[in-house]
Amino acid sequence: MKKAMIAVACALALVGCASKFETHKFDTKTWTPSKESVEGVIYYEPHQVVITYKYTMLVDKDKNVIGTSEDKACVEVIQKQELAIEPDFESARVLINNPSNFSSSKFSVALNNGMLASVNSESTPKATELIKEVTGFAKEAGFFPLAGNNAPACNAGPVIREKKPWQN
Repeated sequence: MKKAMIAVACALALVGCASKFETHKFDTKTWTPSKESVEGVIYYEPHQVVITYKYTMLVDKDKNVIGTSEDKACVEVIQKQELAIEPDFESARVLINNPSNFSSSKFSVALNNGMLASVNSESTPKATELIKEVTGFAKEAGFFPLAGNNAPACNAGPVIREKKPWQN
């Protein structure tokens, strides 16, 4: 029985291998990543800002520039204000994907101006493949025979077989 448990643990460890990604700062002068790394996707929280546009030049009726607010030829006047959503560069966050060891998954992120636009995660359970591998390996190794006959393990058509009240 001890050998069977070791075999199952080894099979689970092999199934649990997954990919990993990191982000690095990038030096554009040397065109190399820095040594410091962060695991995951870095993004910024959105926040609302009010953008104010001001007139800063004085022109005559023929649209010739007479002066600017910098040389005190005119006083700045608000042209318009608008509300916008921009990344808050003071609120950096990291998104880390931690897939299950017992499933295969696809993970994608779309960013817009450094902010999360969408996140997509799709998982496909590997339980049926794992059961087939473990039972097949255990049967071939002679650890234990399948109960009753040599039929493969069931992997579809779930049916309620038992209901018990939960007890604390």
